[in-house]
Amino acid sequence: MSGSADTSAEELPRISVDSADDWRRVQASFDAALEAAIAAAIGKASNADSVREQLRRWRDATFEAMVPNVRVNGLDLEHAVDESQTVTEPFDEALDRNIWALDAERTAWDKTLSDRRRAAPAEVAAMVQNMLDSASADLTAHDHDGTEQEDDENMTIDNDGSVDESHDAAETHATMRESVLQLTKDIPDLMRRKQLATQASNTIFASKS
Repeated sequence: MSGSADTSAEELPRISVDSADDWRRVQASFDAALEAAIAAAIGKASNADSVREQLRRWRDATFEAMVPNVRVNGLDLEHAVDESQTVTEPFDEALDRNIWALDAERTAWDKTLSDRRRAAPAEVAAMVQNMLDSASADLTAHDHDGTEQEDDENMTIDNDGSVDESHDAAETHATMRESVLQLTKDIPDLMRRKQLATQASNTIFASKS
């Protein structure tokens, strides 16, 4: 019983017919079978009319209970219209699945974009702070090297020190800049994909209406 409780509404079996006329024929066949069973069971009994009335009320209650589980041409029975009043296209199950898949994709992109918007400011702030810290460290190192060089009568350039640090600083700045540029490119791309999914879903919904 626990397994059936976990079953989603979409997975429950439904009675599916192509038209309202088909559903009326099902009801007519059921009525005929019920009347035959009543005639065979009670015949001319004194309470035949009472039993017949009770069984007919049971029939009406049964059909009323079936209404939420009946689909006519892909529509719920209570929303299905009489074919004599309008012409409807045959229900396309593949298209219906495609619509729901696009809607799920749009929801996923909305969540991804929302998560990205929340995370991006903190990521950018961390990158900028790292760049500032690196630049500050480089300036401190260069100032220290400059002081030592002023005290040195020969003004010797330390090729293994300041030159390497300048090269490392340039690489760090280039890496940070590339990361920031990539981050700014990601958000427009996510928005573009989400917009495409939304447009496709809206187009399909419009064609079905």
